[in-house]
Amino acid sequence: MSYRPLGQFPQYFLDSGQLNAGGFVYTYENDLTTPKLTYSDEGLTVPNSNPILLDAAGRPASDVWGDGIFGMEIADADDVVYLTANDIQPDTGATQSIPALAEGFLTNDLTNLLWQAILQVPDPSGYTDYILSNDGANPLWIPQPEIEIPEPDIVITTSPNRTIRIGNSDSTTKVLIQTGTATAPTSGARTTSIAVDLPTPYAAIWHFGVTQNVASVGAFGIGATQAVTGYTAGSAATSVTVTFNSADDGGGSGFTFVNTVPFTWWAIGTVTVA
Repeated sequence: MSYRPLGQFPQYFLDSGQLNAGGFVYTYENDLTTPKLTYSDEGLTVPNSNPILLDAAGRPASDVWGDGIFGMEIADADDVVYLTANDIQPDTGATQSIPALAEGFLTNDLTNLLWQAILQVPDPSGYTDYILSNDGANPLWIPQPEIEIPEPDIVITTSPNRTIRIGNSDSTTKVLIQTGTATAPTSGARTTSIAVDLPTPYAAIWHFGVTQNVASVGAFGIGATQAVTGYTAGSAATSVTVTFNSADDGGGSGFTFVNTVPFTWWAIGTVTVA
């Protein structure tokens, strides 16, 4: 990168304070020994004389351009050197010079300035509802992908028992809720039980719940506790057993089941459908 190691405006003076009219400026490599040319134009095509002549006002008689680092000596009109300097170079340093103009934007690699290509977003005209993507090299607009959500599969039946089957249409595993009614028989003892067959067997049963529909099961107006057995949560099941027991462990026939025990039940689990 070319620059002006000497300006045309500064005036050079002798140590006495007088203008250095008719003086000389010698230009060298930075060793102050090897002569180095300067030029009168920025393109460095028209060389100046070496030494450079100073006019009557103590200014260089021509513009002074150069590149790299210079050493210089200034002499009076009698060619007596009275000032020496080296390491004359641009303030920014050679590594910060702007490279030749090119398409792109100016950036750096933390050491050098350099040009980088501009990747602009393509014109969106005519691409309503498109989204920005790329092909690995160039940005481009593509149609928004359609998100396919499986239709829910819900089947409700009411006869002979109410059931609700729920699941995705693309899955063979469904959640099934079944309900029904049953009645435990009179036993004449303090316990009675009944096997409840599931209208639709479960591939995996999660829960079976019971609600009694009777307030008293014995002569003394006693109630009953209940237990459900015959299945393991998470396993396949075709039926369960519901057992009722007298709520009071007193003696006598007044604590035995003299009434049936009607109840409603509900179950939840998964089934497999084709």
